[in-house]
Amino acid sequence: MPTDAAAERVDQRLNRHLFIVDNYQLLTSIETASVDLICTDPPFAKNETFIGSLTPPLTYREKQQEIKKLKEWGISNPTDAEKSNVTWPSGASTAKFRDIWSWEKDVHEQWMQEIAHTRPKVMNVIETTRYTHGEGTAAYLAYMAVRLIECHRILKASGSLYLHCDHTANSYLRLLLDAIFGTANFRNDIIWSYRTGGVSKRYWPRKHDTLLFYVKSENNKHNPIQERISMKNRFSLLK
Repeated sequence: MPTDAAAERVDQRLNRHLFIVDNYQLLTSIETASVDLICTDPPFAKNETFIGSLTPPLTYREKQQEIKKLKEWGISNPTDAEKSNVTWPSGASTAKFRDIWSWEKDVHEQWMQEIAHTRPKVMNVIETTRYTHGEGTAAYLAYMAVRLIECHRILKASGSLYLHCDHTANSYLRLLLDAIFGTANFRNDIIWSYRTGGVSKRYWPRKHDTLLFYVKSENNKHNPIQERISMKNRFSLLK
């Protein structure tokens, strides 16, 4: 059995790594009740494919380094990369991120069998979403569910989770997290407000995201900090 000092060295080493892999594979390999804090910025279920610029694009050497790292994780070609939801390094000047969900392509039967057997409340949320909102959002929730269940498992009793989302799936993720963590362990929906972009003439502007804050138990640790004043001037409709 490793000493405490050896275990600490392992923790420090892992804390300095960026893992390029489907996080479900990584989560399932982490010991139960071993993590203090999880901050996650998952897909938003926007039903879009996003294309971003790489400035500058990957050099040949960078491309080979990324391919080598992916192969260490069992991802040896673009098809494997697509199945693992990662981008295969092509050296192009753009990168794509697919945020479109399909029950046939993205949901594994093994996931649903395990959820139905061990987490009936979670299954109810997914099935209700499938009925009320459609298979795309339900597939997204199934994808999120197996990962959030693992997040709950690896958190210490004193641990906390913050999940970043927006209006697209906020309410569905809240129900999912209630089913996994329990309604009593919900602490807050923290509003992240911003002023970028234009203003619609057809509806009130969507100018905030949400951080859903849950704890593992009543024994959670919370270190409050003093909030900074985000806006010096009061809101005014008149100029």
